[in-house]
Amino acid sequence: MADTAANLMNDGTPFARVTEGVAVTVTDAATLAQLATIDAANGGGALSYSAVTDAASALVTNSDGYVRAGTNVTVTGAATLAQFASIDAGNGNGALVYTAITDTAAALAANAAGYVKDGTDVTVTGAATLAQLAGIDAANGDGALVYTAITDTAAALATNAAGYVKDGTDVTVTDAATLAQLAGIDADNGDGALSYTAITDTAAALATNAAGYVKDGTDVTVTDAATLAQLAGIDAANGNGALSYGSVTDTAANLAANSDGYVRAGTDVTVTDAATLAQLAGIDAANGNGALGYGSVTDTAANLAANSDGYVRAGTDVTVADAATLAQLAGIDAANGNGALSYGSVTDTAASGGEQRRLCPRRHRRHRDRCRHPRPARRHRRRQRQRRAGLHGHHRRGGRPGGERGGLCEGRHRRHRHRCRNHRPVGGHRRRQWQWRAGARADHRQLAGAAGR
Repeated sequence: MADTAANLMNDGTPFARVTEGVAVTVTDAATLAQLATIDAANGGGALSYSAVTDAASALVTNSDGYVRAGTNVTVTGAATLAQFASIDAGNGNGALVYTAITDTAAALAANAAGYVKDGTDVTVTGAATLAQLAGIDAANGDGALVYTAITDTAAALATNAAGYVKDGTDVTVTDAATLAQLAGIDADNGDGALSYTAITDTAAALATNAAGYVKDGTDVTVTDAATLAQLAGIDAANGNGALSYGSVTDTAANLAANSDGYVRAGTDVTVTDAATLAQLAGIDAANGNGALGYGSVTDTAANLAANSDGYVRAGTDVTVADAATLAQLAGIDAANGNGALSYGSVTDTAASGGEQRRLCPRRHRRHRDRCRHPRPARRHRRRQRQRRAGLHGHHRRGGRPGGERGGLCEGRHRRHRHRCRNHRPVGGHRRRQWQWRAGARADHRQLAGAAGR
């Protein structure tokens, strides 16, 4: 007797003519259940078939051994790669037909036995990386690719080159992401869940936390120098999550106070304003082997001149907060090199600056070095005004009327703009000029006496 499996069966039971001892040939693919029923009905009669069709689980179990070498097998549902391998081994050189596969991303991407092929619909059962999805997609050609979850690095997910991050897809970020990357991924996956455990970004972005990605339990890494206030804000937002940072920048007062303990061993610290030596010493002790950067120091003259910890160094701008002696200023100026030195008052003995009352405080107009004229400065300035007006000594405007021309200076005198009417001989006047040009520092009364001789 030969017929289709459906004809040989009648509502799940064999027709009456399928009796014990009757040889039966099934002309099309039968399910394992149909073959078992027919086989039971014909008893010791022969049962011939060339094709089997059933679910993957039944075919793999193959409890009655109907899947055998040379039998063509059609899998009616999606099967895992392991099930295909088992069926393939059972039917030997028989054909294996299937249209759908379901398995993990790793197994599907590896595709060791080549079961993922063009036209096969593939369902990924776990989270896949973008690279795995791309590999599966290339292997199954125009077959459908179904997945619900993706896991990958922040950079790959934010780039989303092949568009696998789409609305409704659950995404897990495997490494630290920037806030901008999280925002981009969140926009792409729409209603899908977004999972991450670590964030890395600038202090300003993390402290602002505009989209609320810094949350309790999230590990945060600050990529640049943060103020103490920024660190406190981030620390409050991420709760029991770890907070990592390498450098801190703030005012000397805040850093020295270090109320929350963010200045710690190994942290690089930059002071943004002028610090006292005591503040620098406190910060330096707190950050241990971390770098300490500062551009300006302000303190008393005594502390700055002592410079016990060496914080006054070349290039540091120094402001002296009180009155300093000339020796202290000289020492500070030597220590800070080309750095600026600012001070408002100087206190010292008269001897430290020389006989100040008897020295000219300004540059003398007649020679290039400082005047060492022994007269008091006030008297000397009066003599300068007289010289400019042409009234010093015998150099009076107009001179003596009718004086001897042999005793008159024929040239324009350098000390005033009118012709000199000096009654002295020209030679003596020229000698007086030479003496001034040579920077002679003789007393003015002596010079007047020499000119009168």
